[in-house]
Amino acid sequence: MTGRLAAKSEVVAFLTPAGQRGATHSDPTDVYVIQLEGTKRWQIWQTPQVRRPGDDKDSFPSLPDPVLDLSLQPGDVLYVPHSTPHRAAAEESVSLHLTVVAGPRMWAHHLLSAVQDILHNSPEFWDTPYLDDASPEEMVSKIEQLIGRLRTVDAAAELERARRDGRFFRAVQQSALFQEMAAADSVDADTKLLAVDGATTFHEVADGSAKVTILGNTVAMPEAAAAALRSASTAVPFQAGEFLPGAGSRRALPVARQLLRLGALRIAS
Repeated sequence: MTGRLAAKSEVVAFLTPAGQRGATHSDPTDVYVIQLEGTKRWQIWQTPQVRRPGDDKDSFPSLPDPVLDLSLQPGDVLYVPHSTPHRAAAEESVSLHLTVVAGPRMWAHHLLSAVQDILHNSPEFWDTPYLDDASPEEMVSKIEQLIGRLRTVDAAAELERARRDGRFFRAVQQSALFQEMAAADSVDADTKLLAVDGATTFHEVADGSAKVTILGNTVAMPEAAAAALRSASTAVPFQAGEFLPGAGSRRALPVARQLLRLGALRIAS
């Protein structure tokens, strides 16, 4: 799916007790449901004509009758477009299904990526205004500068980068999730760790906080933790208590444990 759609894709398994029903909600991803065992009733409402990027609503207080109301049997496949309200309930027996999700990227995402690239690499946008004294004319000037830079963007190269980045997604690996979480709890200051190769992507830093994507999940962390993770070796083991240089094991150990749970670090064999 990732290769075909150039979009983040992964698979999640849902095991639902008989009679249990989920809340009505929508997802920011396209959803492909593959029923494996038991039956599950799905109610699907009309897909909105305008769908905001990443919009994920958890509750819908009032909806008309669903446009689809059906029971999936083993072997059935159901497609739910992103942002489409839906609800599911296991019926007389336990239900097991796979959900293949694919995260669509709208033009808004691609344009935002191009703008962020310009702003990140152009010193003319790095000065800091004192907002009490800044004038609208100064803001207009910066907007005009940005428009000028956007006119020079190589659209073909931007689209190729979007395809490459979309197909590079590795998905979240959780084959031994609970064992790894338990192992993280037992890590002490002397435990040897390694960074996981290719698991982490680093983004912008602002006000001492950094955004980091770990196996598809974007989290915010202190700048010092992100810097330590960036420099952590994938080949030479280091002690968990020394993960944050100069901070001492009391501060370093909880950070190392959390990054171990997220999949950015692993215990050295």
